[in-house]
Amino acid sequence: MKILFICHNLTDGGAERVCVDVANGLSLLGHEVLILTDTSAPITYEPNPVVKIINQVPATGRISMRLNAFRQLYQLM
Repeated sequence: MKILFICHNLTDGGAERVCVDVANGLSLLGHEVLILTDTSAPITYEPNPVVKIINQVPATGRISMRLNAFRQLYQLM
């Protein structure tokens, strides 16, 4: 199964750590796991090498940020 997680960044914070832990666990079960995140920020919680990290294109403004995110999700499918 192909699973996509969307996380603003992987720097500090509980939700970020849970995202990486769950992604690592699912990848060990044989699933294809992707994390869409901002890679310009330092990564505190490093996922397994099997988990693919996709750079979220930064955008200014709330509407353009959402449109960019939807465009990236459409391209991944």
